[in-house]
Amino acid sequence: MSKIYAVISVAAVIALLSCLGGEQQPAGNETNQSQPGGGTTGAATINVAIQDNAFSQTSIALNAGDSVKWTNLDDRIHQVQIISATSSPVLLKSDTWTYKFDTAGTYAFRDAELPYMAGTVTVS
Repeated sequence: MSKIYAVISVAAVIALLSCLGGEQQPAGNETNQSQPGGGTTGAATINVAIQDNAFSQTSIALNAGDSVKWTNLDDRIHQVQIISATSSPVLLKSDTWTYKFDTAGTYAFRDAELPYMAGTVTVS
């Protein structure tokens, strides 16, 4: 009888873990979903589509406190790398990743899977 309870317990744990989906929690100023105003009064969010193995915008200008939200519209995976800062999780089709730029400067970004896909974010 105890073996049955052990099997049921293991099945329950597996079911619970599959419901959680292994979602990665954001660290620092990274978010997996944008909030109106990016959580800062007057802040903006710039939307960048990843489609046909290209970024819809490759030269982005914004103010400190604004965010960029990348959305993968391709069937293949992509991963946004902000050089010398951070990387997104691997983005499957329809996945999004938002990064809030708090400090002025110029930030290069690229796709980790296809490094020729590149651009810059200029923060003032």
